[in-house]
Amino acid sequence: MSNDELIPMRLQRILERIARSIDQTEKLSVPVAVRPDEWAVQIFQVIESGCHHFAEIQLELGMARSILVDRLKTMINLGILTKAESRTQANCIEYFINDDEDGPSGQPALVRM
Repeated sequence: MSNDELIPMRLQRILERIARSIDQTEKLSVPVAVRPDEWAVQIFQVIESGCHHFAEIQLELGMARSILVDRLKTMINLGILTKAESRTQANCIEYFINDDEDGPSGQPALVRM
């Protein structure tokens, strides 16, 4: 099984969108491929399954806080995820998968995940 087969299809589509955007913006002579690490794939899967709060994600994955903070920031900067204030809990942030074609700002970021 290749690494691409381990990446959820929804995440693959988002990564392909980011790569196309980078290609168009940077006018590179070679195609760009954006590949997540295992933690990013697991975070995506947990959020897709319905966990949206930091503590829920951390508990589900058993991940160190610093790693989770780093991956969430990167995934938000790339436009894979969005964050919003919780509708149910005061002073709490929720994370969601961003299916918007342009990402949060329409500007791709070239960041190693």
